[in-house]
Amino acid sequence: MSHLIRRATIDDVVQISNLYVTSLKNTFNGIFSEGYLSKLTPESKYQQWKRNIENPNNLVLVLENNQEIRGMIVGAFVSEGGKTSNQGNILAVYINPNYKRMGYGKKLVAALFDEFKKRNITKCVAKVFKSNYDSGFFEKVGGVLVDERPVDEADVISIFVYSWDKI
Repeated sequence: MSHLIRRATIDDVVQISNLYVTSLKNTFNGIFSEGYLSKLTPESKYQQWKRNIENPNNLVLVLENNQEIRGMIVGAFVSEGGKTSNQGNILAVYINPNYKRMGYGKKLVAALFDEFKKRNITKCVAKVFKSNYDSGFFEKVGGVLVDERPVDEADVISIFVYSWDKI
């Protein structure tokens, strides 16, 4: 099966928004409120994804097969004192539910790390909801669980923080 990993362009906004909404509804069903997920539409996310793609501190990569975007990863460059540091962040990995468990996520992480290395980024961090059943993915791609943090005052929702000291 042939696929291509490349930087996202504005022309990808519709497919990316569709993937984002499909992935969120599939992955976070039972984690996010049903009301929030039911109101989520691709059209409501077009501007958000346009901004993400255009943001010079973000790196949005897509994995496509036969012009169908099947997965994407969003990375960010971390700045310290106005300069890009040697640390990057994985902000999100989205895979079309029909194509999960095919190695696409691992390929996207590898491609992101290759792009980070070109910019002298040697470390990386990723944060994921603890209740997300895919959270173990980051361990499978070499991340080390370094912290667990509550994100709400009631300690109902927590995130895991994964780190790569050397990518």
